[in-house]
Amino acid sequence: MDRSTRQVRSCLIFVAILVVALAGIAARPPGFLSTFWPANAILLGILLRNPRSFAPIGLAVGGAALMTADLATGSPVQRAFELNAINLVGVTTGLIAANLLGCFPQRVSEAKYTTRIFLVSVLASLTAGSASALRTQLHEGSGAATELVGWFFADLCTYLIVLPIVLSAPTLEHILRTLGPSVRQSLRLRRLAQILAPLAALLACLPLALEVQGALALLLPMPALLWCAMRVSLFSTSLLAAGWSAWALVMAGKGRLALADPVHLLSEGVTTRISVILMALSPIAVAVATGAQRRAERELQRIAECDALTGTLSRHAFLTRSQELLDTQHTAQRSIAVMMLDFDHFKSINDNLGHLTGDSVLEQFGNTLLATTEGLGLSGRLGGEEFAVAMADCTFEEAIQLAERIRQTQETHARSIRGFAGTVSIGVAWVDRAMPGMETLLDIADNAMYQAKREGRNLVVAFDLYMAR
Repeated sequence: MDRSTRQVRSCLIFVAILVVALAGIAARPPGFLSTFWPANAILLGILLRNPRSFAPIGLAVGGAALMTADLATGSPVQRAFELNAINLVGVTTGLIAANLLGCFPQRVSEAKYTTRIFLVSVLASLTAGSASALRTQLHEGSGAATELVGWFFADLCTYLIVLPIVLSAPTLEHILRTLGPSVRQSLRLRRLAQILAPLAALLACLPLALEVQGALALLLPMPALLWCAMRVSLFSTSLLAAGWSAWALVMAGKGRLALADPVHLLSEGVTTRISVILMALSPIAVAVATGAQRRAERELQRIAECDALTGTLSRHAFLTRSQELLDTQHTAQRSIAVMMLDFDHFKSINDNLGHLTGDSVLEQFGNTLLATTEGLGLSGRLGGEEFAVAMADCTFEEAIQLAERIRQTQETHARSIRGFAGTVSIGVAWVDRAMPGMETLLDIADNAMYQAKREGRNLVVAFDLYMAR
């Protein structure tokens, strides 16, 4: 990481932690510590998403932001220093524990890493709670045990609620890359209803919780949160769970939620936090499990639809998807191009260089085909050394250009095959207004491909079906 990048990240961290700390201070009851203090968890999450070498700078900048927030709101210097030193002790412990346990942000959605985040949160909270208990003992001579329990559960609550959000948050690059397709998908009425229905149910629980007495007030949103967890991503679920949890803690701190009486060492605030922790963890656990199931389903679908050797679509998957594409183009009366690609003298490669070399050539061509057609169309292996491509919304010239690009790229790779061609002959069938029946277009492209072979191989032959009419 260069100097300018460190400076930019340091400024962003300072501003983020300062804003969050000021918000936490503004929400705290008079004469008490903040009911919901997410600054520590956010700082830890940010540091985990940056290189380890940035951690000392990040801790210093975060500490400066915390001190600035306290001093700006009138806290005495000594008190601000002691409390923020405790905060940084917890964050540092969490950072060390996370690195030792291997809690990587890109894998936070995996169940075993979610468990490790829980352990990191416990260790960070326990260390900070112990430091706070020591401070209380030194200043007041008693109350250390109560302080330990109170601080531990306060920190644990925010770590478990906020860390999943920070660690699972998409990067700006990812948001920009997926914004277009995501917006289009969200605008589909069915998809929109699937998201808004559980969200509306969750929002409806807010006024009800203020009217209900006892622990039921905290449990009211559970069905809605679980519903959300099965519909949206881990990040979105964590965000919703955190929003509800923060609201519940603030309302409880202001006496708006009438909860159970204290039990032993546990004050009502601690009891509330334990309830919130258990409530927030449930939808997050469901979101992790649902995400794992979706990934497994996508992987099974990929295995079923992709050719194991080349990575292109299998015959069945290509024919199914290309027919769907053709139906769409036919309905809209738009153009489509279909290509048939076949290796030249491939049998000679297998016979003289062995089937392993032949497989290697096919695998390399699959990579070439995927790279060349990415974002432009579908590519699949129909069998043996025969491939096909379907490309929508293109002109006749654009279809020929893509075919030539594939042919020339493969011709370059073919020079590395010892004395054997390894080139491809390509036939193209293009029509300005798609007709029903993919088999017809494939037959025409197949005829064009065989004409390319008759004319000397390593050629592109294209048929314009509009001109033929």
